[in-house]
Amino acid sequence: MVVIEASKGAMMAKEKIESKEKKSLGTGKTIIIVISVFTFLPITIMSMLYFISDDFKYIANDYLSVMPGTLGQYFNNYPTREEKETQKIEVAEHLITLEPNSAADKLLIIQNSSMVLYGEIIELMDQMNTQRTEEIHEKLRERSIKDNVLVSTINQFRNDELNQIKQKSSYYENINAHDAATEINTNLLAEIVSYRELASIIEQMNEENAVRILNKLDEEVSENIISNIPNKGKKEMISDMIRKERIRRSQLISKAQIYNLENPDKLVPSLGSNAKYKNDELSLIYRNMDILNGGKILSKVEDEEFLHSLFEQLKKDEMFEKSQTSFTQELISATNIFREYEDRVNEFIDICTKMETQQIVELIGNLYNSVNAPQRHVINDNLSINISDRDLAISIIGRLNPKLVADVLSNMDAVTASEISKSLALP
Repeated sequence: MVVIEASKGAMMAKEKIESKEKKSLGTGKTIIIVISVFTFLPITIMSMLYFISDDFKYIANDYLSVMPGTLGQYFNNYPTREEKETQKIEVAEHLITLEPNSAADKLLIIQNSSMVLYGEIIELMDQMNTQRTEEIHEKLRERSIKDNVLVSTINQFRNDELNQIKQKSSYYENINAHDAATEINTNLLAEIVSYRELASIIEQMNEENAVRILNKLDEEVSENIISNIPNKGKKEMISDMIRKERIRRSQLISKAQIYNLENPDKLVPSLGSNAKYKNDELSLIYRNMDILNGGKILSKVEDEEFLHSLFEQLKKDEMFEKSQTSFTQELISATNIFREYEDRVNEFIDICTKMETQQIVELIGNLYNSVNAPQRHVINDNLSINISDRDLAISIIGRLNPKLVADVLSNMDAVTASEISKSLALP
């Protein structure tokens, strides 16, 4: 009995010890759980807030950036709210300046990285330039459409159409502007091509070539084509270039009116070569000058190649000047008449160099006082050139050596000498 009771006592003692140990373990677990809840849970929550809330992130970075060492430097390198907004604006401004396809490529990268950032940048772009943003949006929309047979077919049609436009554009750029303008006018009248189609062709051209052709068209036709150019930037550039060209043309017309009042002999260096003006500029000047003055200038030009190219330019230009359909031929006629006259004057001067002074006096006197009727050269119904022997006499003596002129006039009768002096504007 004693042994049994002792055994029971030992078991009870053991159970008490185990009970105390369990209580001790339970208290430790409770403490660990409490510490975990009040330590790790806030850290977890703040970490989540850090990555989902920009406001919290900026505040946290501000506090953590003052920590010493590498950790503080790490958080100090993060951009502030103001810096990030500035970066967004810079990105938006840059995307606006890009070609729509290129801008769409870069926006897709941003979209795949962050839809929020993508939305913010799109909003900024829309505030800066709504039209440009819509163009870029359209490119994004096109790329979002899944490839299928119908879309591929449409794209092929568009590519074929674009290639045709580029080929036509290249064709017009490589032919004479007059020929290009003539073909455009013909096609418009026959309704073979529309203003919209012509605008697409012009858009593909180099700006200078486009202006060169548009200036050969009627102003109304030119304006209708320009208004249909899809690219706003190119439309404005071409319009500005045409405006400047029209100002230049106006200035050349004003110069032509001034040249009309000057001595033709003094204008040969400026208007008798391409030293100062190109042929298209000279064409405009001569078409706004008196035909007789133009003929006198060109009659003194010896460069036949220059004359041929200028007359060809005049012929092409007058096709677009319906009120002057015979101008070039009339100018050529005047030039030939004055050239023949110049040849006669030069022949007489050669003769005079071999004559005695008294012989020259008699020659000039006879020509000046001749009763022969002037030679009449008809240019058109309203214009003719009359050349008399008196004109010939004055031209001859005007080109002799000044000393010889003085000797001739001193040996001539006083009345004739006085009249010739006045004609030569001699004192």
